[in-house]
Amino acid sequence: MKRIALPVSLLAAALLAGCVSISVPREGAKVSSPGHVQAVVGTPSQNPDGSWTVKTGDKPTRAELRIDGTLKEIFPGNGASSITIDRRYPLPAGVHKVTITGFERDGDSTQDSRHFSVGAPTKIKRVVWIWFENHGYDQVRGVGEFKRLADTYGEATNFFAYTHPSQPNYIYATAGQSCGITTNALSTCSAENIFHQVGDSHWRSYQESMPANCDRTTTGPSPVKHDPARTFTNIDCAANDVPLPARPKFNRKFTFVTPNMCNSAHDCSIETASDFLASFTPKVLNSPQYKTGKLLFVVTFDEDEGSEGNHIYTTLVHEKARGKKVDTRYTFCNLLATTEDLLQVGRTGCAADAESMQGPFGL
Repeated sequence: MKRIALPVSLLAAALLAGCVSISVPREGAKVSSPGHVQAVVGTPSQNPDGSWTVKTGDKPTRAELRIDGTLKEIFPGNGASSITIDRRYPLPAGVHKVTITGFERDGDSTQDSRHFSVGAPTKIKRVVWIWFENHGYDQVRGVGEFKRLADTYGEATNFFAYTHPSQPNYIYATAGQSCGITTNALSTCSAENIFHQVGDSHWRSYQESMPANCDRTTTGPSPVKHDPARTFTNIDCAANDVPLPARPKFNRKFTFVTPNMCNSAHDCSIETASDFLASFTPKVLNSPQYKTGKLLFVVTFDEDEGSEGNHIYTTLVHEKARGKKVDTRYTFCNLLATTEDLLQVGRTGCAADAESMQGPFGL
């Protein structure tokens, strides 16, 4: 049985003494995300002048909350004029009925009910990574679009890159190992990797300013060192590693994005990178995959500038992750494990024993 918490806010809004009114969920509403049962049960009387009076006999002695006829909990009145309820009640998918009953000191009781349905939670089936360059957490966190995304969505505040320089980080994050690569020199790797795991028809690598598909040059605005797909030999790089178009699609299981040397903040300022991200983010968030809750957008860096112990900015953009700040120490191993688990492809390399980030970020 899939357990889903029910979001309900129940407020007493009475025009007559002894009335309990349920405001949320609406009759016939569909609930699809976890939440609380929240209620205020009171029995005031409204006077002709519009003021409210709570008579001794009107005070609730207890409130009972039932779901599908089953008593979930009894809330005592404690002598107050209202009862506040704030609980979690896990429920399976299907149609349910919630009923609140208030019992008063003078023996009266009132209740209200709503029918609602709980749908299975939306599963994330697409993951997009975008990587920026050579800036540590402290340099990035307060800047423009990076700040906005971290303030709004899920922020991994204690995330660390693997090493220096760039290329080993890209390989390590996608394969769970570095393949012995320690420099930015032109290299190859045949190890298992996330591209191979999802299959050639299910991944895409978008490389800004790359002159041709799977270009293997080490210079220019889109060098091979910033694109792991051009290093792995067990995938169809020529078909799936392409220049970043004006209107990218995010309909594949895994998408890897690298801005060019300027827009990634490698050669230009972090403000320039922020501007690029601000123009790119709406393309992801306005995609059908994101709007239906099936896409996770990850923004991260390959390494720091050399003075922050490789502490880097990493934000997980998804509606379920809104407002979540997680200070657990994470690395690329955790990010790879999370991506593999979401895409249901098994784990490889260092991801095999890494903690997934799904739970802490509500994914």
